[in-house]
Amino acid sequence: MLPNNILEKVKEFLIRLVKDSAFITRLQTGSADQVQSLLQDAGYDFSQEDFESATLQILDLKEQNLFHELSEAELVGAVGGWMRRYT
Repeated sequence: MLPNNILEKVKEFLIRLVKDSAFITRLQTGSADQVQSLLQDAGYDFSQEDFESATLQILDLKEQNLFHELSEAELVGAVGGWMRRYT
């Protein structure tokens, strides 16, 4: 089980990937160094392993109807889009 602060940061990050068009644009148009800097400045400094573990927990919460901030399609799209582009 992940520390709650990492889980909350990943939730916040995924919500931002769906709802914050300026953030998305900066991620899509920035260089690798700029993206890394943007993520660190925003406090998204979790590892790839932590991201994947948190994502599984969030999907489980969604399945249990305990995560309401994003629809299942938005959640899956954000996770899939991020992993295809940056992993």
